Amino acid sequence: MSDSFLRGLPRRYYLGLVFLVALGLSPVVTTQTQLITIIGILYLMMFAMTWDVASGYTGQLNLGHAAFIAVGGYTTAILNITHGVSPLVSIPVAMVLSGLAGLAIGIPALRIRGAYLALVTLVIPTIFFQIVILFDGVFKGSFGFKSPPTSLAGTGGSTGALVTVNRSAMATIIDFYISYAVLLVLFLVLFAYTRSDSGRILSAIREDEDAVVAAGIAPAKHKVFAFVLSAMTAGLAGALFVHSTAGFPHPDQLLADTLSLNIVIVSVLGGLGTIVGPMVGALLFGGLQFVAGEFDVALPMLEQTLSDVIPVVLFVLGMVVVYYRPEGLVPALLQRSEPELEDPARRPSETAADGGTTPVEQVAEKQAESLPKSGQTQDNEY
Repeated sequence: MSDSFLRGLPRRYYLGLVFLVALGLSPVVTTQTQLITIIGILYLMMFAMTWDVASGYTGQLNLGHAAFIAVGGYTTAILNITHGVSPLVSIPVAMVLSGLAGLAIGIPALRIRGAYLALVTLVIPTIFFQIVILFDGVFKGSFGFKSPPTSLAGTGGSTGALVTVNRSAMATIIDFYISYAVLLVLFLVLFAYTRSDSGRILSAIREDEDAVVAAGIAPAKHKVFAFVLSAMTAGLAGALFVHSTAGFPHPDQLLADTLSLNIVIVSVLGGLGTIVGPMVGALLFGGLQFVAGEFDVALPMLEQTLSDVIPVVLFVLGMVVVYYRPEGLVPALLQRSEPELEDPARRPSETAADGGTTPVEQVAEKQAESLPKSGQTQDNEY
């Protein structure tokens, strides 16, 4: 890798690298209990990223993302706890079933848009919860499973842990790094996909679907693929979550109404359609709760503790961001640190879909380049 290439990278890439390295050093400066909380934040970051790839990029507002997480979590829990299947098998199966659930919802979702899609997806976790109650012999009802599934990392006394060590503190550290590695892989996959030609088409669909159709591109297959990808990655994260020290196969953790709403809130806070924004929003959201838990002091005159009022603080913060910078914190900070992004005429042509030239323009130009020249024939879709 040449020095000129490194010097040509935008500052935001270096900032992101510093952020990821600092996050990876969390076990050095935290206790075991604090690290378990941070593991939970890592999974919230994954949930938000996987939601953003479909809803943030295509504009298809899905308010029931928890259902995909629950499909992954319950599938691996049933296979592992009830049938004794290894997590190495049950987690991939959970990922596939979550993808099928995304396909089952993504195809009908093509028929509706906007608020109607949001309302339909909002009730899906509620329906899933009723199924959990109805088939309590399989899903263990509202009380959840009594015993935890096989841990990703455990001590010598743990039954069937994938990685066995002598100290529980070391098991938590390994658990953290497994979750951290999955977070990085998911980020790289989703980041690469959304910066590809397909990602530009998703952004163009969000901005002007009719223009995408006019360019000769069928939005339906791209929207369905984004939905399936979102569901599969969410299922993977949900399955790993219940095997981690931060999660458990219980309706309160997998199907709570607040889970889907929190995912939407952190994504809006960080910046929709960026992948990075939801990560930062989830970290800010979880970080504030973490700090409030560590310094849970009583607030004078309110007769409440700091952790009790954190949801109100986050709500006010979200409203301030939406009012002043509706694009989200990450795009706002990038535009402030790199003023050329504010001026379309100064944007580099290779800028990503969420920070460069208009996605509709990029897709139209790409489609024009792919059209057959005189005397040639070519499919008009890509």
